Amino acid sequence: MLETFQSIDVDILLFVNRQCSNTVFDFLCPIFREKLTWIPLYLIVLFFLIKNEKWNTIAWVMAALFAVVLSDQLGLMIKNIVQRPRPCQNPLVAGLIQLKVATCSQQFSFISNHAANHFAQGVLYSLIFKKRWIAIGFFIWAIVVSFSQIYVGVHYPMDVLAGAIVGVAVGYISYSLGKVGVAHMLKNKSI
Repeated sequence: MLETFQSIDVDILLFVNRQCSNTVFDFLCPIFREKLTWIPLYLIVLFFLIKNEKWNTIAWVMAALFAVVLSDQLGLMIKNIVQRPRPCQNPLVAGLIQLKVATCSQQFSFISNHAANHFAQGVLYSLIFKKRWIAIGFFIWAIVVSFSQIYVGVHYPMDVLAGAIVGVAVGYISYSLGKVGVAHMLKNKSI
């Protein structure tokens, strides 16, 4: 059964990496997976947090930092337990894919930390801002970043799916902690 899942995983990877290959994705997907690409988005989030949340912004920024650190550390822990080679490191797969980034990370593949981090942030920001269109936007953002991981050949689809599941859980945990921080700040403000 595990072999069947792995076979399906490789088939989907090859479909996304090779059959969906085009010059637009070849250009955009490596950019979408870079941390610096999203700095303007983080600044916009910070602007609206300050505008809408005032002093509570401190609690929400701490929750966002917690979400990134927790999802990243959980991802590294899972990677070291599972020790699944990346597609670009797996001798059975590497020759079949087109690596669309300059290098293949030496870290293990399962789970995708990019997916975990972006889904954690997407859930957190969606819950903070409480608008349907914002939630849809953040989930599209997380999906695009996650798809890019598969497209460029550095993750299998199951890595991304597992990362997304971890990220969603971390996003809810971070939101709960952020609410505690906001409640604490409101309590101290009224004294």
